Amino acid sequence: MNKFGLIILSIMLSYSTKAQKITLQFTSSPTSTPSVSAAKLRFDKAFAYSFTLDDAAEDAYTVALPLFKGGRVNIINEQTSGLFFTDGCGNDVPFRAGIAWNSANQYGQDVHTGTVGGMLTWTQLDSLYNAGWDVFNHSYWHRAEFNGSRTMTDAEYNYQITQNAAIVRQKTQKAIEMPLFVVPSGDFYYQDRALAVGSKAVFDQNFPNYDVSFTGVDVGNVPSLPNNKMCRWELRAVLTGEVANKVAPIAAETQNGTVYKWQAEFEHRIDGLDNTAPVNYFKFRNYMQDLAQNYGKNGTDKMWFAPLQTVYEYLQMRQYAQFSTQIVAGNRMEIDFNLANVPTWLRRKTLTLVVNSDVNFSQVVVPAGVEISFKGSGNRKIINLDFTNFSGAIPVELTDFTGKQAQNGSVQLNWRTASEVNLKQFDVEKSGDGKNFKAIGSVKAKGFTGIQNYVFEDINFKNPAYYRLRSVNNDGTFDYSKIITIAASGVHPTIKVVPSVSDDIWTVESDSDDLRRGQIDVFDANGRLMLSQKGTDKLIKTNQLPRGLYFVKVTIGQLTFTKKMVKI
Repeated sequence: MNKFGLIILSIMLSYSTKAQKITLQFTSSPTSTPSVSAAKLRFDKAFAYSFTLDDAAEDAYTVALPLFKGGRVNIINEQTSGLFFTDGCGNDVPFRAGIAWNSANQYGQDVHTGTVGGMLTWTQLDSLYNAGWDVFNHSYWHRAEFNGSRTMTDAEYNYQITQNAAIVRQKTQKAIEMPLFVVPSGDFYYQDRALAVGSKAVFDQNFPNYDVSFTGVDVGNVPSLPNNKMCRWELRAVLTGEVANKVAPIAAETQNGTVYKWQAEFEHRIDGLDNTAPVNYFKFRNYMQDLAQNYGKNGTDKMWFAPLQTVYEYLQMRQYAQFSTQIVAGNRMEIDFNLANVPTWLRRKTLTLVVNSDVNFSQVVVPAGVEISFKGSGNRKIINLDFTNFSGAIPVELTDFTGKQAQNGSVQLNWRTASEVNLKQFDVEKSGDGKNFKAIGSVKAKGFTGIQNYVFEDINFKNPAYYRLRSVNNDGTFDYSKIITIAASGVHPTIKVVPSVSDDIWTVESDSDDLRRGQIDVFDANGRLMLSQKGTDKLIKTNQLPRGLYFVKVTIGQLTFTKKMVKI
């Protein structure tokens, strides 16, 4: 054990029955205790910027998508290279926006069948969603008021919200859910009604009670939004100077790493080519290119450009995901995570961890289904985790499995677990050839209570022997451990190299089947490697070798045998 002993660093919660493990391998033992914390924003960015295109117009697909990810904007036949920031680990991430979606016109007619010009089709919506864009409930009809003549009743508001959600769920390939609501036409009566029928957050440009921040939401200290409401600004008003640009001041305010903010903007149409219009393609393109140049990949790279839902979900993960860490074996950190309290409605489950350590880490091991990128060097070491496709806790975290021959001739097997979830037992299996295994005993699982140690004795040892563990779950499924090999103490296999009569073939012979897992190398008198082959091929064909002195080296595990041979 290192000088720190067993160091427990509690971030949010200690071990849990649903915890899973992420392992960091440091390049050397830290000289001071490392710490891990959740980044305020994904990719450890200073501020988040969200852009939304309202009213489900097709220019989201024909203009914004190719501009952001790279492609051809057909309205002016322009090929774009895309707009990007990075994940902080050297990987490009394209700008992505959101769609505020209405399914029908005021008569309840579907406007996304391809017969209504200028509107997105359902197929295009699926494509945007698959490209990482998010879709927001924008009321069933575009008009918030009833035919523009009177304010709707509560029942009519509820219908507009719930009907739109039902239609989108029904008509999209992945049954898209819309947990966030974007208010149409600035009708603030929608705000509380949307929350009352299940929307997780509401976004609007009209807040008469001034109960939200108009200069970006401070997400540094409070992961969830105040009252689940957030103001967004129309790009037209920014470009015409009606309201001051909010992004530049927010970028300046957050550059020192002590303030973290989230800003949102929106627009309706961006495919116009009339330069006199408040917003046209050229002005929109230039605005977004300026964001990329100043705060994206080629600028400070401090901006996270992502849809409203994507950012909101990260804040939920930051609030509810639980972690604890420990340093083991001196240069390895294990991070146990628990997602039991994370809301089930999240489309994405992502989190960035900031690792504060005086030494670098070179490897990060995660469970199956967890996507990862990391930067293990520099002042801000980070790990980007995506748990979206993580299916859940595996039954056992087996951290060690070893064996040795005891003085009485039996073999003692030892293994250690760091977590056990729904694990029933360990079956100990043995083989004489490393291929055909049979169970020789079982050990009941102790259940997860921290680190657990297990011992099993095989009194019927025959040299050599191969062992593995079969961890059996309560539901009958199982997993295998690595295979370990035990040879009798002081007993090594015999190796011979026998030439044929013609001396064109040398045969490697051994009294151990381990040779098939070995390596055979032939060197000349000057130490140059002349031949190399696996131990499964015991015949060394020497017809290509000139006459002279050679050394045949046979390697089996940690054992090395060298035989001097003369080619005549």
